[in-house]
Amino acid sequence: MLSLIASTAVLLGAASAAALPSVCGKTCARVPPAVSMQSSGCYKPAPKGFEYGHWYRTYQSLPGSEYMHNIELFASPGATTDVHKTDFITFQVPGCDHIYSIYGYETYTDYTDVKTFHGTGTLEQVSGPLEIVAYGWDTACDPYIVYWEPGPTGDFGLTTMSSSPTGPTLKTFTDLVADIKALGHDDLTAQVDKLDWIPYDGARKVVPYPQASKEVLENKNMPDASGKCPTDGESIFGQRVLKYVKDL
Repeated sequence: MLSLIASTAVLLGAASAAALPSVCGKTCARVPPAVSMQSSGCYKPAPKGFEYGHWYRTYQSLPGSEYMHNIELFASPGATTDVHKTDFITFQVPGCDHIYSIYGYETYTDYTDVKTFHGTGTLEQVSGPLEIVAYGWDTACDPYIVYWEPGPTGDFGLTTMSSSPTGPTLKTFTDLVADIKALGHDDLTAQVDKLDWIPYDGARKVVPYPQASKEVLENKNMPDASGKCPTDGESIFGQRVLKYVKDL
């Protein structure tokens, strides 16, 4: 999800919903391996394929939400055995109707529910870990995931993904905040307190399920540092999102 969406920059919840638990709204958080290798008793590995499909980035703790909105993530199984899944991220910037995109793939690691994101093309040098802190179904039975992931300056923060553009229900979000703080790690608590809503105004154009065109694979549909909005259909062959956000 701006974390990785800012440094790279970010699954149909419906696919996950096929595995709906008997009780929605139950929450459990763990300490991500990047913070500590301590175990979290209630945490179980996410069901296989839980992250596939269409998700909305709804909260994040690192700076950047004021520069990007309508952030969506489409994730699908990878084409080769060593790739866990491919990501196609779309987003807009305030005052600009153009829809930008980011493409990358994720590989397995030796740790439970920890993957590494790899950018491609113009973002080939962008990579970083994605560590699940919490996942489940909120009180409305909509799937969600909370990630611990790197930001634009190398620090880490929390990101919430949901199958709903409004994010996890208030009850579930409140419980998740309490669960993460109860883990007793200063870094996690500090980032929980910084979680900020990412706007989703519903004004964006409908984007069909992404096709891996040459432009998408090479990450050429990216904003540059000028803040210029391209004309409809135009691509900006400029800086990565990281530079764009920092320069604003």
